[in-house]
Amino acid sequence: MKTKMKEESISYGGTYQIVNPKFMSGNPQYTTDLRYLLGCLRFRFVRKDIVLETNYSEDFENAILHFLRDGKILKNNWIAPKTRNYQDGGCKNDGRDNETEKSDKVFLSSKYPKYCRLFQRKSGIWDLRVKSYKK
Repeated sequence: MKTKMKEESISYGGTYQIVNPKFMSGNPQYTTDLRYLLGCLRFRFVRKDIVLETNYSEDFENAILHFLRDGKILKNNWIAPKTRNYQDGGCKNDGRDNETEKSDKVFLSSKYPKYCRLFQRKSGIWDLRVKSYKK
C-alpha cells in the first residue's frame, strides 16, 4: 500500500469494509475514486492541512478530506479486517454508538453534500454513502 500510494501521489488509503470474498473478488485490486474506507485499518501520510471536525465518523471525513486534497484515495479491495466495532470491547467503550455517529454523519452530509449523503438503513441506523462528485 505504501509503495502504491507513493507511486500514485496519494496520502490516504484503506481496505474493503467487510470480509466477503464473493463481492471482493469482483473488484479490481485497487481503486482510486472516492469510496468508503473502514477506519480500523487505514494507511496515511500525515498531512497537517487535514483537520478533522468529527469524533465518530472520522473514517468518512478522512476519506472525503484526503480525496479533496489529492483528487484520489487508494482502496485495496482484496483485503479486509475482521472487527467487533459494536460489540463489547469494540468501539462502544469510547462512547461510539449509533446516536453519536448519527450527529457526526448529519454534520458531514450537510458540509459535503456533493460527496456524501445521509440515509437510514432498514435496521433504523443512520449512515452515510460516499459518492464521487462528477462535474
